[in-house]
Amino acid sequence: MAAWEFAAGRYRHWAATLFCLPLALMGVICAPRRTALAFRAGLISTSLYGSELDLNKPLTALRAEIAALPTEAP
Repeated sequence: MAAWEFAAGRYRHWAATLFCLPLALMGVICAPRRTALAFRAGLISTSLYGSELDLNKPLTALRAEIAALPTEAP
């Protein structure tokens, strides 16, 4: 999960990096292939950090709004 989050766009706060970095490193040590696959999946994904979604909208409207979010290059 931490590897995916680093690739997809992590929360921009130093504490989030301090929390996720050891988890990603542990993944590289314990399960390098799965960690690499998660990182690769994150590269083609977009996290929702920084987006302001109104969770009171219907699910179909939220899906359309999420699909329209711009993707950021890592």
